[in-house]
Amino acid sequence: MQYESLATVVPNTNKQGLCGARNSGVEAASRSVVAFVDDDAQVESGWLDGLRRHYRDPAVVGVGGSAYPVWPGARPSWFPREFDWVVGCSHRGLPVDVSPVRNLLGCNMSFRRSALTQVGGFSTKIGQVGATLVRCDETELCIRLKQSSNVSRLLLDPRIVVRHWVSNDRATVMYFLKRCFFEGLSKHRLSTMVGSSDALSAERSYVATILPIALARGLTGTMSARGERLEHLAQITALVIGLTATAGGYIYSLLHSPIQR
Repeated sequence: MQYESLATVVPNTNKQGLCGARNSGVEAASRSVVAFVDDDAQVESGWLDGLRRHYRDPAVVGVGGSAYPVWPGARPSWFPREFDWVVGCSHRGLPVDVSPVRNLLGCNMSFRRSALTQVGGFSTKIGQVGATLVRCDETELCIRLKQSSNVSRLLLDPRIVVRHWVSNDRATVMYFLKRCFFEGLSKHRLSTMVGSSDALSAERSYVATILPIALARGLTGTMSARGERLEHLAQITALVIGLTATAGGYIYSLLHSPIQR
């Protein structure tokens, strides 16, 4: 199928930030499905058709795919694939086949416009504004979509791919730590909005299953040749400090949030 390559640029007429901009895009859209991709990502061939075919099921309200990082040079040897979410990409441990999921990835997602309108679009109470590292806006939206209807389904199709560019500053240890900290902070804010059960459902599995497997893989790798051993030790260290920084961000937000009466 052929698609027009015409792009229309519209101003953000809502509250400043990513959520306001996305809502402006939804308001300007006229078709039944609205798709989102970041300005630093490139879609692979068949992207639109891959998203479209899943909407034949009327219960599906959202469809997303995978995002692979494009590093400024070689991938940092210390950067564990389980933490690719730090740079806005799919991490190891996500489904490898078409599967229902709690939330979609922000740089590769689509929704029925009617569903977005019904729940009021993206919330401007959470998400990126300017250079802030607060995130979880698409997670908050996806959870509200699921909470609004017991039959609503969000599908991840890993075959629908975008390539997401990683800037030099995001390939550093300092950014890794900051991003992890703000992820924890964002998750606590999300919990206050949609409830901790839904807000942390995927994270519990991630911490209980995916990270222990990664640590075991790293420990096994330390018995290999010296160069590989150092790489695995660096990744083990990154796994531990990444989890610690994320937990620290959650606790910080918990301690500094207004007391609910």
